[in-house]
Amino acid sequence: MGNTAVVVGGGNGGLAAAIGLRRIGWGVTVVERASILEDTGAGISLAANGLRALDELGVGDAVRDASRGQYNGGTRTPQGGWLARMDGSALEKAVGTPIMGIPPLHLAPAPSRPPCPPRHC
Repeated sequence: MGNTAVVVGGGNGGLAAAIGLRRIGWGVTVVERASILEDTGAGISLAANGLRALDELGVGDAVRDASRGQYNGGTRTPQGGWLARMDGSALEKAVGTPIMGIPPLHLAPAPSRPPCPPRHC
């Protein structure tokens, strides 16, 4: 009998853990409080190191396909003033990719992965 794990939480971290465990041969069950994983409007922005980590999990290309480069933006104060701005073109030139923006539902396991029943992978 192989190793098995239960991952609590179907968010970005839980799905990454489940994918990683599955890639090394573990049977994984993901337990999520929500009955349906919906796009909550809270996406993530991935820098070059985050994309490399997703490459190691085997889902980097799928994430790139579902994301868009963020070429301008930054951080604002609660009053709307700028704290910092970014230049995605300069970042892409320096590290090979701009910050990539992706909604959370697109972080689900890659399409090449065999389908699994809800909450189980």
